Amino acid sequence: TETETETETETETEMEIEDEQIYSKEKVASEIGLDLESFHELFQDFVQESHAILAKIEDAITTGDYTTSRRQAIKLKGMSDNMRMHAFTNELKILIESKDKDASTQALKNIEKILAKISKKED
Repeated sequence: TETETETETETETEMEIEDEQIYSKEKVASEIGLDLESFHELFQDFVQESHAILAKIEDAITTGDYTTSRRQAIKLKGMSDNMRMHAFTNELKILIESKDKDASTQALKNIEKILAKISKKED
């Protein structure tokens, strides 16, 4: 029906707006004074390094090594702050402060989902 189509269109638009609010590569490139091509290279490096750090965090959580998990989460938070990536700040806070395996595992999964969504987004 017409109402369902309008609702679907509104939902798609809301998702696009939400994606833009999560992370705008053009806006961040401008803020840090890089052209988009240079920023794209920097962003790709950030994504690769983030995946490596997340793997270390996952291993640390699995073995109950919250010192390593915390240290790696702080490193990722610093990198994220430099990239103006605030989409998973709350999850990083949990990883830095929590010693709860379930909460830490869920925070890690959420970061991975957000990072995947942002890294797949085209400019």
